[in-house]
Amino acid sequence: MQRRGEGPSGLNYINFEAIRSLPRPGDREGWVRPVQAEVLVPDSIPLAYIPEISFVSQASLAHAERLCGSLPHPKFSVNAQLFTNSSQASLKTIMFPYVAELVLTADTNIDQSMLYSSHIQENKYSKSRDKCIILSAIIDASPGTKVNFELSTASTDRRVVKTRKLEVQGYYPNGYIDRSRIRLENLQVGVYSVACYLNDLCWASANFEVLE
Repeated sequence: MQRRGEGPSGLNYINFEAIRSLPRPGDREGWVRPVQAEVLVPDSIPLAYIPEISFVSQASLAHAERLCGSLPHPKFSVNAQLFTNSSQASLKTIMFPYVAELVLTADTNIDQSMLYSSHIQENKYSKSRDKCIILSAIIDASPGTKVNFELSTASTDRRVVKTRKLEVQGYYPNGYIDRSRIRLENLQVGVYSVACYLNDLCWASANFEVLE
């Protein structure tokens, strides 16, 4: 039997309590059957009806803010739990790769422990003072995930300056950490963008400016 409804009244057909609960093996009638539901949007949902958009990590939220620029948008927040199997499941049950953190710094003394703390994102570097920029990323991904870092100009005539490709080879419980150097002597004065792609999908980006 199929039950349909339009507007808010149609949402009353959804058993949200069952959706939020943990799987109950053997309880097909009480858990499996009530949770199947579809919400069909005929055209689009105006942003005025969306109070908040949640992201899986701070890196993905920052990337969204960069894409939006000065355009108005709903409140952005980070809530990785929404992407797990249930409200009580471990974050390790997230079934897709993502960038947990992307950090740019001129400090060559950055170590692994610092990657898991809060950072003030640097975005201006001087060729006369800094030799290179350290790009550090924490990636939550399974073995075989293809990672591509792309450095490009951030002007209207975007030009790719450098790419670096790799593949996650093993399982990393705390996330795969990748660090690389961007040498300033090879860059002209201007604004640049560095982006991290996982399986050809951009998950994080950061802009920085090179000064003389």
